[in-house]
Amino acid sequence: MRIPTTLWNWLTSIRLAVILLIAFGLALFLGLLFPSMAPEVAANAVERGHWLATARARYGPLTNALFTLGLFDVYHSAWFRVPLVLLILSTAAAAFNRVRPTWRAINLTQVWMPDSFFDRAPDRELIRGGSRAQALNVLRASLVRRRYRVVVEEEPEIIHLYADRYRFARLGSLATHAGIVLLLVAVLIGGTISWREQHLVLVPGQARAVGHGVSFQVRAEGFEMDRYPNGSPRDYRSDVTVLDGGQPVLRRTVRPNEPLQYGGVNLYLLHAEPGPRGGYQVIFSAAHDPSFGPAVAAAVLVLLGLVLSFYFPHQRVWARIEPDGTIRLAGKSNRNRIDLGEELKNLWPSPNPIL
Repeated sequence: MRIPTTLWNWLTSIRLAVILLIAFGLALFLGLLFPSMAPEVAANAVERGHWLATARARYGPLTNALFTLGLFDVYHSAWFRVPLVLLILSTAAAAFNRVRPTWRAINLTQVWMPDSFFDRAPDRELIRGGSRAQALNVLRASLVRRRYRVVVEEEPEIIHLYADRYRFARLGSLATHAGIVLLLVAVLIGGTISWREQHLVLVPGQARAVGHGVSFQVRAEGFEMDRYPNGSPRDYRSDVTVLDGGQPVLRRTVRPNEPLQYGGVNLYLLHAEPGPRGGYQVIFSAAHDPSFGPAVAAAVLVLLGLVLSFYFPHQRVWARIEPDGTIRLAGKSNRNRIDLGEELKNLWPSPNPIL
């Protein structure tokens, strides 16, 4: 049991998170600093040689070393993925560690508090109310009107009251952590299994495989262009047929901003150009990016978490009503203490006889 505990403590440590963030940031910087070799170029020995020859004009004798280190393909390199995976695990473990204390804080209903708490609380008020029953009714109505959940425990002489609001807003921190984890997963997916074919040439009437392990083929049935009176292009389109297992399964009209979607692949129309043997050929690009969905979900979670955390702070109020109707108030807020202090002053209707 000691080794797993040690490993878990290491994985959830702030020091490791800082180191991984620095490593990840450095990898992102290097990815922007050096040009990126497309996967289809890296897979073709001839095209790879031409690409490296071009790079050698800029980097000279360092070109081969940079290529060996993976600096021309940073986002697919092991030294980029390893810290990214560790950062995902570290962030997920830290979020998991916060689940139990967060849930405990949400469900904590400690009505009775000692005198020392009311004497030392950062936000506190002392109010001279009327009778005990009147003080309780007015105070409870004021808290309910402000959307507080109220719990009361009555003793023969003392009445204890606890109220809170926005308690589930504490889940905002977990939502933010989950969003960050999902965003990092999207980055990992995007650098691992996403791909883009920039120049997919289709000769009308001839089917062609998309590549990248995709089983289906696509066939352009033609190309049409509408022009303005001055001759400039107004709209152009191409009818495309998808063949799966050799059989046509889908036919769509593809425009520049209206891609064809099939099997997780988006096919975008770029333009048409003269063919090498006369006629013309239609140029498309194809992309497979399963990271888009997780990235959008991550953005929603992070935004939700930030809104809950900053705009709906968990606020708690304790009250002790003495036999003579004196009300001792104390409060805690995980954010916006100033707002809570003002609210305590306004819980009792004016004029407010504060002792």
